Amino acid sequence: MKHPYSTMKTRHRLQWFYASITILILTLGWKFPILGYLVLAAMIGGFISGLVAGRWFCGNLCPRGGFLERIISKYSPNKPMPDWAKSTKVRIGVLLFLLCMVGINGSRDPGSWQHWGFVFWLVCFVTTAFGAIIAFFWNARSWCAICPMGTIQSWLGGDKYHLEIDPETCKSCKKCERSCPMHLSIIKGKTENTLPKTLFSKDCIRCGECEEACPVKTLHFEKGALRENEKT
Repeated sequence: MKHPYSTMKTRHRLQWFYASITILILTLGWKFPILGYLVLAAMIGGFISGLVAGRWFCGNLCPRGGFLERIISKYSPNKPMPDWAKSTKVRIGVLLFLLCMVGINGSRDPGSWQHWGFVFWLVCFVTTAFGAIIAFFWNARSWCAICPMGTIQSWLGGDKYHLEIDPETCKSCKKCERSCPMHLSIIKGKTENTLPKTLFSKDCIRCGECEEACPVKTLHFEKGALRENEKT
């Protein structure tokens, strides 16, 4: 299945647009709480898309993702995030922290739509600031590895719309891995005992950067989650 963007230039242009939305929310959301509902809309969109395509929303429509990838990446060392920092315990801990944050702040004035708009803005501000900070230690998308919405999307549909690799044409040049915003080990998929050969990572954000970078075009995305064991 062909990725929805004909070229990555289209994706990058859209990400600049998303980045501008993020900046608008971060700078004006405290004064105009209605902007906080754009954060809620993004959360709902991520939840819905997660049911059918895993973390596709993260790689293609997430405003903060665009901000981190197009702007913060310019100041990031672009290093892989250590396994301990993106472990299940850390992800669940971040998820619980944000749920508590929303619950405590929302309970202060639960009947006010303006207050809830401010709460959503506050969540966006705190998490984006934290994401920008840890990007200076590892890579621009480090936050995305522990983002609660990303975690939920991976739980809902991380085994859907996955990346497939043709082991016969793959040259193991690793250009795909160098282009991956999430720093995933992509070519390991060609050695896995599955048919078809698949990158079965729930952290894949389905952005298509690897597909575009591949010089022999051996990568493509397919819907579904079939991983039939090879018969020996």
